[in-house]
Amino acid sequence: MIVARELGARRLSAGSVLTIGAFDGLHLGHQALLTKLCEEAKTRALDACVLSFEPLPREYFGAVDFLRLTSLREKLTQLRMWPIDCCVLARFNHAMMQTSPEAFVEALVQSLQPKEIWVGADFRFGHRRAGTVDTLSQLGHLHGFDTQVFPLVHVHAERVSASRIRSAILNGQMRDAAHMLGRPFAYTGRVIHGQQLARTLGFPTANIGWLNAPPALYGVYAVRVTGAGLSAAPAVASLGVRPVVAGTACWLEVHLFDFAGDLYGQRLRVELIDKLRPERNFSDLAALTAQVELDIQAARERLA
Repeated sequence: MIVARELGARRLSAGSVLTIGAFDGLHLGHQALLTKLCEEAKTRALDACVLSFEPLPREYFGAVDFLRLTSLREKLTQLRMWPIDCCVLARFNHAMMQTSPEAFVEALVQSLQPKEIWVGADFRFGHRRAGTVDTLSQLGHLHGFDTQVFPLVHVHAERVSASRIRSAILNGQMRDAAHMLGRPFAYTGRVIHGQQLARTLGFPTANIGWLNAPPALYGVYAVRVTGAGLSAAPAVASLGVRPVVAGTACWLEVHLFDFAGDLYGQRLRVELIDKLRPERNFSDLAALTAQVELDIQAARERLA
């Protein structure tokens, strides 16, 4: 898969079957769309192409307590699971925000030569989100491409969407989110040195910084860890600012069960399987230690 950071960086002379969207989470709806996209591209002997945006528009506008479902690295890892020929990660900035729907489509046509463009029913584009599916269809008649609207995907009679997944996660409904994602919600990061407090309490942890984690996500989770030779290893993890020790930075502290080893510098993928409780303040370290023991027992039971 060729990855480009500018819309004009790749010119697909053979033409493409193109889809456009944020694709945050690569959930079941996205997965069904990408499967269809690649099938159509193969049938028509065209390139399968994905146009997405970095940063995500909601990140750019500074949405309060926004939870990103997949990092850029994770998004690219997931996209490589399909036979996609080209992925354009267009820079979402002031210039793009000011681009009219007509100019945006002209740039698509010049660069990616789309013969079909697949979008969701609520697709909006261009300055002030003025472009709709109808706009895209009208411009397609002018520029020689077909507009295809992909049907909604439902789980338990509810529409699958990134917004619903975020809501489920922030409300502690991790298994509901996993059903819509097609996998557990996960965070990946590199293990860094912490304050060594957990080790002195008898619960050594692998510490991963989590920048911009929304406070609603703070709490204790039953998790599974992959990386550094581990594969879905059971663990308990605490996400938050560690108020009992006057913490300020947000950390994901992972205590692996029955594990002894050095993980510093390693990248770990931590799947949040179940939320056990919200973040709490404790009167002293003894109270914290007693609660950690209860958390470990609860996590073992949830992961059994």
